[in-house]
Amino acid sequence: MRSSLSLRHLGFALASLFVVGCQNQISIDDPDCKEPKPEIPPGSWCPPAYECIDGEWVDTAGACPEPECPETKPESGADCPLVDQVCAYEEEVPCGPISEVSAVCTESGWQVMTNYCQPEPVCPEELPVVGTDCTGWYDAFWCLYPVQTVCGEQFANVNCAATSEGAVWTLGSGLSCGACESYGTEADCGTDPSCQWLTPGCSGEPIVTGCYPVQGCDVTPCGEGLTCVERSYNPCHNKLCDGCGGSYFTCVAE
Repeated sequence: MRSSLSLRHLGFALASLFVVGCQNQISIDDPDCKEPKPEIPPGSWCPPAYECIDGEWVDTAGACPEPECPETKPESGADCPLVDQVCAYEEEVPCGPISEVSAVCTESGWQVMTNYCQPEPVCPEELPVVGTDCTGWYDAFWCLYPVQTVCGEQFANVNCAATSEGAVWTLGSGLSCGACESYGTEADCGTDPSCQWLTPGCSGEPIVTGCYPVQGCDVTPCGEGLTCVERSYNPCHNKLCDGCGGSYFTCVAE
């Protein structure tokens, strides 16, 4: 009886040891990752293949080949598969030889990068009057003219620009002499931002046609020997309006 009991106890002990040993082995080889599996954005180019290795998610998909560029230059904003991919294209430009154009894939789609040359401007031979109509001079984007002033020769830049009143000649960089009475023509007067060309109005005593300071003597007092008087001028000269009588205060000799 004693021997039989001892054998049963020995068998139970060995069975318990075997079970404990199996439990320890399972714990050591458990491959489950502690972190959730990374999400793969839908529609991504060459998506990763995650496997749990040694408790961590590892991308086992390997290297991805870059997708082929579109056969023709894509439109800016069109969908693209791989961010930072650059595709080169060649195209003719209006004022030069074939030029290389680059399309870059961004998070918001293809962005086309172009270095276009700019054609030479087409300008009138004579300095146009600033503020007048320039319809038809669409290539006059940089027109430079010399202007003789009491300060010496200066240069003014005008261009044809679209405004709320239509296409008009606009002053780019003007003169800085400031001696308005020295400008003998309306075109020269219009190149100095501190001056304005005035013509006689239809009420009161009319002003003498000529170039005057933007600010009259009601704002800037006259010098010694001069008197500030009110004169009538046409506020709609070369403008799209119907008025003909405005007041301007100018200096005259006493």
